[in-house]
Amino acid sequence: MIRRFDHMWKILPSRIRQNVIRRSIDVTSETGKYLIKVASTQEELEGAYRLLYLAYRRLGITPADPSGMRCNIFQALPYTTTIIAKDQDKIIATIAVIKDSSVGFPSDQHYRIENDHFRSQGYRLSEISALAVDRGYRRNHAISLSLMKYVFLYATRYMNCSMLCATIHPRAFDFYSGLFNFRRNGKEIQYPFANNAPAIHISHDTSTAAGFTAAISAHVPKNINIHRFIFEENTPGFCFPERVGATNNYLLDPVMTPELLKILFVEKTNVFKDASPEEKSLIRSAWDPHIDLSGVPYLCDSPPARSFRYPVDGPAALLFKDRVIFGSMYDISEGGLFVSTPETVALKSECEIIFNFANHSFRMPAVVRWQQPGVHRHPSGYGVQFSGNFGISSLKQTLKSLYKIAETGEPREMVPHPKAA
Repeated sequence: MIRRFDHMWKILPSRIRQNVIRRSIDVTSETGKYLIKVASTQEELEGAYRLLYLAYRRLGITPADPSGMRCNIFQALPYTTTIIAKDQDKIIATIAVIKDSSVGFPSDQHYRIENDHFRSQGYRLSEISALAVDRGYRRNHAISLSLMKYVFLYATRYMNCSMLCATIHPRAFDFYSGLFNFRRNGKEIQYPFANNAPAIHISHDTSTAAGFTAAISAHVPKNINIHRFIFEENTPGFCFPERVGATNNYLLDPVMTPELLKILFVEKTNVFKDASPEEKSLIRSAWDPHIDLSGVPYLCDSPPARSFRYPVDGPAALLFKDRVIFGSMYDISEGGLFVSTPETVALKSECEIIFNFANHSFRMPAVVRWQQPGVHRHPSGYGVQFSGNFGISSLKQTLKSLYKIAETGEPREMVPHPKAA
């Protein structure tokens, strides 16, 4: 009977399947009953990784592991935020959001062309990954819907994300497309990251969310009004990080400490041991300016990756003798930064660059070194190299100051999120 129903479901037109899904949800029943937050302690992170392992083992998409946890190099990065749902003290669901960086995404291995297309268009990408719901709660749509609402608000308001992407099983596409306007990209593959399970790449332009959900929610009852749920109602159980001002340009909420990296990825799993030399160098580079890795095996002996660039966001101005050009910072290193701008600038031009970073203002001499036409990882713009040492020591110190909370091991306070605009 189940196979027969599955066959009948597949032959229905996608618009009918998606309409059935929209009318089967209930956003008023138990949404708000559960606490949803960023995992910020060893217990919460381990609980998320163990839940993910159990869920993926049942589906046959992860190999057996004596640790009983599923985690990988992306979860060891400062650019990954692990989100959990809790029923009392029990972790009942988890999902991760990965901010784009020099390291890239898990999906880049097979969908690099698709991701780079969005990068070249100027979108700021984040990837949704590692979704799992406890077996006893899987029939409760309120949890999945609450997680997706939290992810959308967190990615857009805390990561400045303008494009969400994910790699999912094809059968889940109607859920993501019908409720959140995700689009399919590229072809179906056998995804090694999920034990060669079938997978497709999907993406969602976050600027379309309000209009799309308003359209599908017009003249529908309150209990299935997805637009009202996301954009007009508070969800009592949502707690978001209380950002200190210095982290705003970085758009990250790191919770890892050297001790946590050692416990989770060396002592309890073999993530760092099994990582390639290139992967270890990338992880080392991502953390190196901020925390002391001398006590973390495998990372402490890995050389930093050359020219590693850190994702940032904020306005910048290039001051030439005859004009001023305004643009947006995209990434930064100790040697320079990338400025996205539609203006035309001559290479090798000398200028001063003015920008604010982590509550500090910088005005530094610079040279325009290279042009990016809007392909590969960046939108259109220019690579600007800092000249001399003026301001470099201050910039280095600013980079190190961003993770004071992680260095001291103090938990970051969580506060409820205000009503959506």
